[in-house]
Formats: sequence, C-alpha cells, structure tokens
Amino acid sequence: MEKLIWLILVLLLIIGPGSSWVKIMTNKIFLILFSFFIISSFLALPVSATTLGLETNNLPNGATLATLIVDTENEKINALSGYVIFDGGTLDCQIGSDAKSIINLWIERPAVNVGDQSFYQQNSIFVSGIIPGGFVGQGQIISLVCRKKNKLSDVSGFLKIDSGFKILTNDASSTPVTIKILPTKTAGAGLGQDYLAQIKTDKTAPEIQALEIIKDENLSGGKSLLVFKTADKESGIDYSAVLETDKNFDTKKDVGQLNSLTGWITTGSPYELTDEARTKYIYLKVADRAGNVSVASLSPVSSPYKMILILVIIMLAIIFLANKLWHGKNKQK
Repeated sequence: MEKLIWLILVLLLIIGPGSSWVKIMTNKIFLILFSFFIISSFLALPVSATTLGLETNNLPNGATLATLIVDTENEKINALSGYVIFDGGTLDCQIGSDAKSIINLWIERPAVNVGDQSFYQQNSIFVSGIIPGGFVGQGQIISLVCRKKNKLSDVSGFLKIDSGFKILTNDASSTPVTIKILPTKTAGAGLGQDYLAQIKTDKTAPEIQALEIIKDENLSGGKSLLVFKTADKESGIDYSAVLETDKNFDTKKDVGQLNSLTGWITTGSPYELTDEARTKYIYLKVADRAGNVSVASLSPVSSPYKMILILVIIMLAIIFLANKLWHGKNKQK
C-alpha cells in the first residue's frame, strides 16, 4: 500500500497537478482507496461469539477461587456441558459454590473426577446443565476452590477450559454456538471475598423442592429411581446423600440420630434404589457449604412387619381349618 501511494505521488510530480487527466485519475484512485479502506474495516471487525473464561481470586486461607463465567454476547442459550481441567500434580480442586449459577437444573451435579480414566477425567470437573427459559448476558456457572500443592504465586497456567465445551441456543434446533475460550485471568479479591462472606453468613438450610420415586423402562431398565431437586442460593449445595433403612425417624426432631447412622450413600439425582419392594424408609439428606442440613423422607409402600403379620394370620387360619376338619372326621367315626 505504501509503494502504491509513493507511485501516485511520483506520477503527479512528473505530469503536473494542473492536468485534467491527473484530476480524473486522482479522483478515481481516491475512490478506489476509500472503498478499499471501508471494506478492510468491515473485514477487520470481530465476529460475535459467546465467550467462556475462568477468573481467579486469592482467598485469605491461601486457596484460590476459580469462577467459570460465560458471556453470551446477546445470544440466548439454554444448555451447556464440558470440562474444566486442572493440573492434579500442582492443584487440589474441589467444587466451590453454584449459589449464583445461571444453571437452574443440573443434568449432572458438578463433581471432581480424579482417577485412572481418560485424560479429561483424570483431573477435571464436568459441568452439565440446562437453563429453562434461556439466558442472555454475563453470568457465573460454577466456582472451584483450588489449593496449591507447592509454592505458586499464580495458578492461571494450571487451570483451563476444555476446547470441547458445548453451549446450545435456546431454540427448537438447539444449535451449538461459536465459543471463544478466554485465557484464565486473575480478577482481584471481589468474588473471593463474596464467596467467604456467603459461607459465614449462611444460616438457611438447603431446599428440597421435589422428592419422588419413578419407574421408566428407558431408565435403568424400569427399576425404581429416587428423583429429587434441591437448591441453595446462599453458600451452595455441598452434597446429597440417600439412606434406606427399616427404622422410622422424625426428619425434624431426629436429625442428629439420622446423621450418626452408617449407610448413607452420597449421590446425585436420580438414585437407583436397592429396595425394589419398597419395604424400607427412604431418607434424603442435603447439606450446603456452610454446614446447614435438610432431611426429607418417603415411607415404605409395604411394611415387612405387615407382610409377616399377614402370613402369620394365613398360617393360623390354615391350621384352624385343618384342625376343624380333622376333629370333624373323628366325630363321624
């Protein structure tokens, strides 16, 4: 471009500025250059894309809070899934909070995967959820609390979002959106302080919004599944656990006794019941990150004691009838 401009200037000096031909050519060249600059400007404009990034904040206890943030860039989304990967040799990461998450319904509640599995599952957190009604704008998805295994001033290089992360549009076609993954960055102390404050001030027990048993041939071959929905908008859900037992407890008065029992299984929804006959009491315990606990229960459909009583009554009736028949025959003799 610079050479072209110099060439034009040289031609103007040789031919002279007064020539009509020069004026015509100058106007044409000006129009061509002007058009070129306009087209170049439009081509240089960035293409709109949903951005996904991790923002880290140092906590007073030496740990780091990493928050997964999405900005939809005016695109309405309703579902997402993918991995956040961390260096297990350098960091020990746990789920922080989903209290401010834009996700209303987790398909699979976020959990840390560490083990001899695929690369992505060795040291990662899988996030999968939907947003009924959709979401537009910038919002938090989940936060992680990571502790350093050695002396590090910055953990940014040891946390990343997997390139296979998917976000779907809120329409009938559920089209995958274009995602731009931003580098992990330090965002100051704001979110970290907010997170600690939420835990310290949270005195409200989590909500158990739904608890029921379903049977569906398409799910676990028609076996009984315990389905539940929980929420905590302050410190966030820490874990959910299920207990199947013969004992009957008051979920308000006997929480201490229930907590002391062995046999609790930490799980998400749905949970496949072991007592297919439904002769046991089912308890769901939900704890938030501040230590508040809620418990709900479902009564057995058929009590084992009732079944035993019915069998005893049937046996006694059979014995009574047999005895009566036997005495009747003896009298005839």
